Amino acid sequence: MSNYKNPFSVYNTNGMPPEQISELFAEPFDLFNIKASDIQDEKSSIIFVGGRGTGKTMILRQFSYNVQKVSLLDASTFLNKVKNDKYIGIYFRVDNPLLRSLDNIALYSNKPDFAESIFTHYFELTVFKDYLEIIKIFLLDKAFKKESEIYNNIIETLKKLIDCSETSSIFDIDKLLEFVVNQINYIWKYQSEKAIDIDENVVFSPSCGMMLQGRLTNNFLKTSIMEIFNLLDVNILLLIDEFENFSEIQQKVINTAMRFNNNYGVSFRIGMRPNGFKTYDTLDKIDFIKEGRDYRKIEIGFSSIRKGAELYMDLVKKVSNKRLALYPRFYGRSIEDFLEKSENLEMEAKEIVKNRTTHFDVYIKLINKQNGTIFTFDNLHCLRHENPLFEMENLRLLLSGKSLEYVNRAFNDYLKNNDSEECKKYSNDYDKKYKLSFIFILCSIYHIEKKKYYSFTDYCQMSSGIVGCFLELCRKAFDIAFFKEREALFNGHISANIQTDAAYEYAQAEREQIRRIAIYGGQLNTFIDNIGNSFSYIHKDLYMRYPETNLFPVILDSLTDDNRKIIETACVWSLLIKKPNAQDTNAKGKKQDVYFLNRILAPSYKISYRTRGGLNPILVNDSYFETSFNPLNILKIKSKKGTKNKDKKQMELFSLIGEENAMYDNTVSLINNDKQEK
Repeated sequence: MSNYKNPFSVYNTNGMPPEQISELFAEPFDLFNIKASDIQDEKSSIIFVGGRGTGKTMILRQFSYNVQKVSLLDASTFLNKVKNDKYIGIYFRVDNPLLRSLDNIALYSNKPDFAESIFTHYFELTVFKDYLEIIKIFLLDKAFKKESEIYNNIIETLKKLIDCSETSSIFDIDKLLEFVVNQINYIWKYQSEKAIDIDENVVFSPSCGMMLQGRLTNNFLKTSIMEIFNLLDVNILLLIDEFENFSEIQQKVINTAMRFNNNYGVSFRIGMRPNGFKTYDTLDKIDFIKEGRDYRKIEIGFSSIRKGAELYMDLVKKVSNKRLALYPRFYGRSIEDFLEKSENLEMEAKEIVKNRTTHFDVYIKLINKQNGTIFTFDNLHCLRHENPLFEMENLRLLLSGKSLEYVNRAFNDYLKNNDSEECKKYSNDYDKKYKLSFIFILCSIYHIEKKKYYSFTDYCQMSSGIVGCFLELCRKAFDIAFFKEREALFNGHISANIQTDAAYEYAQAEREQIRRIAIYGGQLNTFIDNIGNSFSYIHKDLYMRYPETNLFPVILDSLTDDNRKIIETACVWSLLIKKPNAQDTNAKGKKQDVYFLNRILAPSYKISYRTRGGLNPILVNDSYFETSFNPLNILKIKSKKGTKNKDKKQMELFSLIGEENAMYDNTVSLINNDKQEK
């Protein structure tokens, strides 16, 4: 067993070597309004917007030259592959601390626009270093000797782009590459000297001079080198990752290149999180970039999945099965086999109830109190069934005011599959609307600590369209199964209990990390808890007025500036996901922005992993960001005690301060009384 390795243990795309990127990449483009050929061929800029774990880095790195060169397939050389692919990708990612360091360097100079100049200098040199790495490979592919005229012409052409005396004695690609690396290192040497001793005599004076925008990245394409290698029709892609970490001035530099893309020569492919733009301005004081004109935005993750869940499920299946195939022990198996296709709610309900009748006792008391009836357990024997979910649907119908005769007729028509209106209504409500809600109610009534979260379908839905979330769920499930149910794991199966433990563990880890978010972490934690607890409370509503609801509308203009920024930060960190278009959220048809909790948090609050629409009792205002917020104040019953009411009782919004929820108290009282009587 010592040679076992979790197939999902490597999940950080930033740390993957090019070989792994090439092996594990599965094309997600069917989900989005883009094709692989668009990324390769389009001259205009493309920006991929998606939350943490949605696959932005995987997409960008897949098109980088480092991955190109390890996936030659039938191409005999890297140069031939580039000719066939018609593109070369330069991947540019800078860790946030280094980006901040570049901004800090600007503080050591009195020169105007030095922050812009130092970043541009660094950017040009870094991209040019990759150009040299690529040319070095091409020279080897063509087997040009260093003594040859063509080799020397290429070196001289490259040196002219830098044009400084220190390169005059360089006649070798490796030496030129070393020179450029030293120029990049000089930036950090200057910062160190300034940080230790702020000395006016220490000035930024690189031997290659300051690189202006496009001097290396763009002018390289105007040389004869591309023609020498027969690459004039090849598109150069600058793949810039984590654009949201760039400072405002750094974004302006890239925005300027995008705005004047026709003159710049290269094509930008940029990855960033939602709300990642700090500015749309360019270095030109009066100009800015505009979607549609200067760039094409591609949303990835849940908000972009408009072609159906099946495509997303196919994607994560491909991604997962590629990982499984790398290990002989799991070769030929599918992730669907390990997790099972879908959950079995009927079996789950039976495990919760265990032939007990407490749910009947609770609902009979509530039905009699609300409708003025005098039902007893014996009266309702006709509504009993070995499947507790059928019983819950029958009790729900009685609570809504339907007669016992109607419920009995509808139930029997459904069981016998009779063609009646009652059967159709019963089937629609049971199968499509309330079935999962009954599980949450039963968990509440029977004090079940863990609602189960399991199966391939559930894991797909919990991951909220974020491939990284699905892979992390699998990683934890495989880890726990290896220690608790090793034999079953090696036979290709992970139990529902193990999957549930993995879901809770991951949800809790995500919840605990909220406080660690540098900006608004504490406030975010309070807000997410208030929202999650509100949904949890609604899920326990015995009347099931809002089955499985876990989305909410926000009027952003009604919030304080800080609270608006908290919402934006939650989206950046994929804690909240905004639905693509404004929705009707009340009976008056008013359009509002609608968000839902990342469903990976569902186990933390014991709420649904699905997203249900319709009316909603939650409208987020500033009180939801306060520690004093009480989720029990969300719902209120318009009570008509002692009278029959055939219509479902309505819920309404009311003051969030100082009122207690009568329905919740009533439910708790009924359950406690039942326990005492037992």
